[in-house]
Amino acid sequence: MWPGLDKLIGYFGTYYLQWSSYGSNALPSVWDVRETAYALASISYCALYDPNPTSMSTCQGWVNSAILNYFTQARFPDGSWRTLSADYYSWVTPGTSGPTTSVTLTKGSTAVVGNGTAWTSSEFASNAGMPVAIWFLNSTAYPKSNADGDSTFYTPAYVDGTHLMLDRPYEGTTGTHGWALGTNLILPTVGYGVTPYMEGLLAEAFDLAAKSIATAYPTTASLAHGYSVDAARWIMNNGYRAATKSVYYTAGYVNCQPPIPEGNNPCTNNYAADVARVVNAEPIGGIGRAYEYSRDASLLAFADLLFNAMWAKPTTCPANSTVCVPDGVYVDAFDDGQWYMAGTPPLAAAPKYFGQMWGYPSSSAWPAYRLGGPQPPTGQVFYINWNRTAVPGTAAVRVTTTATDGTDSYSNCAASPCAVTAYGQGDSPAKLEYLSGSGAVLASSQIQLTQAQ
Repeated sequence: MWPGLDKLIGYFGTYYLQWSSYGSNALPSVWDVRETAYALASISYCALYDPNPTSMSTCQGWVNSAILNYFTQARFPDGSWRTLSADYYSWVTPGTSGPTTSVTLTKGSTAVVGNGTAWTSSEFASNAGMPVAIWFLNSTAYPKSNADGDSTFYTPAYVDGTHLMLDRPYEGTTGTHGWALGTNLILPTVGYGVTPYMEGLLAEAFDLAAKSIATAYPTTASLAHGYSVDAARWIMNNGYRAATKSVYYTAGYVNCQPPIPEGNNPCTNNYAADVARVVNAEPIGGIGRAYEYSRDASLLAFADLLFNAMWAKPTTCPANSTVCVPDGVYVDAFDDGQWYMAGTPPLAAAPKYFGQMWGYPSSSAWPAYRLGGPQPPTGQVFYINWNRTAVPGTAAVRVTTTATDGTDSYSNCAASPCAVTAYGQGDSPAKLEYLSGSGAVLASSQIQLTQAQ
């Protein structure tokens, strides 16, 4: 399949993650955190596993370029990667042409006067009870961060094409301002922010990127590892919704600043706890990889909290466990007959949610991450009884066990029972050989290891 995969990955490497494609108009954000995470993961898989050395080297170059020339440029000072959300706005997007508009505001007044605007009533309709949000900027120029505008937002009411009414008196400076409107197209967010689960996808992609170029570009690999940790810590410090033991649906936007109220708003998406905890899956995968690299104890505790909130179903936790502690709520959609498990395949929702939990990202690997990854093998002792007279001339026996990695271990015994240490033998039979005094094999058979001590 790799020749076909190379063609798909080539699109990501040569166009999708090339910051230079924006030229001098490079924007201070990624256009979609989730999609760029998937793209980076794709070229990282190629850089890790492509059997064609030339293709692998090419992909390693793309990963290096993406980290240095795309994600480094898009990184915010707080260690996040964000998207600008605005469905209607006063500026002209860099690289395009057209007139700008503005608004005139008076401190202490609820009146908004548009200059060159042509607002329509449909732009101000609510989405599932979530009102439109308007953000006022310091100027009509393209904003580079949330600092380029007011630190708060307002809920506007439509009057006509050049007039709005705010939900409360304007708190900023009297004068001419730019503006941005978050409407009902998806969620009415406005300004720079991100969905924390997408940041989790990116944290995992950064880890894959770092591992894929560790030899070819070690300095950039170290940078990518640091970016993975940055993203994970940002989720922990800015994206946690304590009321539901989950991450927020969106965070960082002008209208998703702490303290974020509970209820129906674009930050919570009005998710109840059991639904909200589904969204923990992607952050856990990224946090797990960041913890594997950093050994940051706070990330360990945070991932434990999110994982426990998802899967600690009442009556299922081991007695006296400190990491599996039910609170009465969990991801119950995977219970028999519930939404993710009901119906006859292919159920529309099932592929997504099975992939979300057990595909990319690897949130299901958190129990292994928290233990520090693969551990040294621990042998299990078995005792084998054998009969010297069963094969004439026998002086000793040799027992050969094979570990799951294919490694053979040998135990020679001159007396019965024979103590054998097996590593990952499981249900596979061991090889029993009867040896002469000179070590020649007189006979052999297979034997099950059943007498564990």
